[in-house]
Amino acid sequence: MRKLSIFLLFLFTFSAFTAGQPSSGNNSDQVSCLDRLRRVKPCADEIFGLIRSKQPISSSCCTAILDAAGECPNDLPFLLEEYCRLVKIYGNIFA
Repeated sequence: MRKLSIFLLFLFTFSAFTAGQPSSGNNSDQVSCLDRLRRVKPCADEIFGLIRSKQPISSSCCTAILDAAGECPNDLPFLLEEYCRLVKIYGNIFA
């Protein structure tokens, strides 16, 4: 479990730093993506609470995560997106 937490921390941090790097000539898409990823950053404590002790992520953080996933499809861990999609459909799955 600890290795998974460290891996997700690395992946989340790496994606937040690389999101601002323009990969194509379209800077407006990259700025929008970086802005959405910055909105997810305050949710890091909730994300690690989910990993460590299965604490639920708030609906506002899930909304930010799903918005960022829509704008930046490869910059967030897939399981995080799936968790928020399931919460949106079924409610708190750890209750």
